[in-house]
Amino acid sequence: VSVFTEAGFGPVDALALAALKLTDLLDLAAEAGVDEKTLYEHLEVELCMGRSYLADVGLIRSMRAMLNKVLRMWSGDIKAEIPVFVQANSARFNLSRLDAYNGLLRGTIAGMSATIGGADAVMIRPFDELWANSAEALRYARNTQHLLKEESMLDAVQDPMKGALIVEKLCAKLLEAGWNKFQKWSDEGTYLELLSQGVIENAAEKAAAHLQKQLDEQSLILLGVNKYSAPHSSLPEMKALEAAAEIKAFRWAEKHESKSEKA
Repeated sequence: VSVFTEAGFGPVDALALAALKLTDLLDLAAEAGVDEKTLYEHLEVELCMGRSYLADVGLIRSMRAMLNKVLRMWSGDIKAEIPVFVQANSARFNLSRLDAYNGLLRGTIAGMSATIGGADAVMIRPFDELWANSAEALRYARNTQHLLKEESMLDAVQDPMKGALIVEKLCAKLLEAGWNKFQKWSDEGTYLELLSQGVIENAAEKAAAHLQKQLDEQSLILLGVNKYSAPHSSLPEMKALEAAAEIKAFRWAEKHESKSEKA
């Protein structure tokens, strides 16, 4: 599911697309003769943290509810409740060569959102992963996770957000909007059909374009990138791209880095 967030989709679209993708997976598993119990035991979702603190908390909690709703609909068991293993990673989309060390703060906030939101496993990426992946950044990424556990003790409470009104309301709104979007896309076709037809890619491009407009107008702030950016005579080269994902990723700082390099 992290691929959707990295492509520029917001939490509502991420929920809808995850549900759409799961229905395809369930149908394929049934065709292959995989029993429900085996499938449920191995169900894992990977989420991307870094959009905003509360939105990320809400995404984790509403994602579990969304996937369980799909499972109940698919199995016909209205009382079914399946534990969904959530792996939450800090984002790549907000990493920038213009303000590399700010990536430390973004990774820390992502780790806090993931832990407080109830993720089963958390990974904070090195702040220079996309261009250097240095030993220094790897050490900071590891130690940030240690600090969140050992000094902040974020693992001491099983569900710190349970009953928090603002979070419960946010999750309810995300779940409702995500389910409506899921039903809309379901009427148009399966996940694989929409992907092959370019429908999902077109939607991702529109979402990325909207984000780019917000960044350009500074209605969405990425400190050190589109506001308070220091001048750079040169920037480190990006690493070779990994194998292409099903949807192209959108990195928020890319356009502003290009401007800086031309200057």
